[in-house]
Amino acid sequence: MGSVLDAPETPQNTSLHQPYNQNNSMIHEVNKNSNSEINTLLRTDDLIPLIEMDDVAELDRRSYNLEELATLRFAKDMNILNLAIDKEAVKIVQHLARKLKGKETLKNQLLYYRYNKHGITSVHQVMATGNKAILEAVLIEMEADQEVSLEDGNKLVHCAAQFYEGFLPLLFLIEKFNVDLDARDAAQGSALHFAVTEGEHKNVELLI
Repeated sequence: MGSVLDAPETPQNTSLHQPYNQNNSMIHEVNKNSNSEINTLLRTDDLIPLIEMDDVAELDRRSYNLEELATLRFAKDMNILNLAIDKEAVKIVQHLARKLKGKETLKNQLLYYRYNKHGITSVHQVMATGNKAILEAVLIEMEADQEVSLEDGNKLVHCAAQFYEGFLPLLFLIEKFNVDLDARDAAQGSALHFAVTEGEHKNVELLI
């Protein structure tokens, strides 16, 4: 996946850039806890190559416990799940999903942590990936909340509709979760509106 979620803020791509704090208490709570512990966050760049290589065995050899994995921070202040999604490290994403089963607090910390100034979470991040295995790991195995919204009311369908890579996530949301394709943001915009505005014709056809 490219770096579409790290693009400079412009009038065309502001809709993914702010978290919806009013009704998303999980996101607010996760970030409140993260900010209060900012001085204790572990920072390491030596794991980046093994994540890029999707090397689960080497990650396990590092002997991090789940609490340490959840507090690791990388470039752009990404957590390990953000980075694995960004690098399309399928095996590592799946590995994290398995290790976090039954660990709701730590799982939510990884899923709903806002890794940059725009407030993107891992759940929004996967809306710009065309990787089915990653979608399944995050949305099904990790049971991510499909109703997570940004500050302007954009839901996951709005996020996916804006990107070429969003076709598969859109299809996934429709087939697996029967999401409301006519959901509106705070400005009454629909997913179809975003797809048309961004010229994503395949997404338009899917949404009509």
